Amino acid sequence: MSRHFVWSKRRLLAVVSVLLLVAAGLSGVLLVKQQSDKERPGRIAQGAHAPEIAIAVPGSGERIHLSDLKGKTVLVHFWASWCVPCKRELPLIDEAARLVFKGAHKDEAGGASGAGNGQEILAINVGESRGTISEFTGETGISMPIVSDVTGQAAEAFRVRALPASFIISPDGRISQIIQGEFTSVEQIQAALDAG
Repeated sequence: MSRHFVWSKRRLLAVVSVLLLVAAGLSGVLLVKQQSDKERPGRIAQGAHAPEIAIAVPGSGERIHLSDLKGKTVLVHFWASWCVPCKRELPLIDEAARLVFKGAHKDEAGGASGAGNGQEILAINVGESRGTISEFTGETGISMPIVSDVTGQAAEAFRVRALPASFIISPDGRISQIIQGEFTSVEQIQAALDAG
């Protein structure tokens, strides 16, 4: 009987030791996973500083830097001509841009600067050529300045995974709103900018 008791005690110690080793291993795996999740870019968050991006102004060779617009509320809007919701939405953003840029002047980079209203709209085409952008804006009558992110670097900096995607950047350079999907009215766009 005492021999059976010793055997059970040994067996219990072995089982407990194995369980402790498994628990330690799982803890290590979870710690490594948490660290890799921190390093891997995920979704961008409201309240975070907007990433610095430089986007090309088609035809001019100039680049607009988002940091140059600090002090203004900026709608950063990513779109493409193959995106059906973008096609519906872009004329609304163009109309909102007309309101924002009313009385605007062209800056040295060829972009428009809102006169005194402290708002900007950056309509950023993702991944398409200057010719495609020009053809699309010509067919649709879009008149606002369009900037180009041919390589997708700006979209990647904002961690855009689907189009259309819009971000309201507050005057202090933080992301105050993230709008995934399309705006449905000019009033909705203006309200987002005004809340910026």
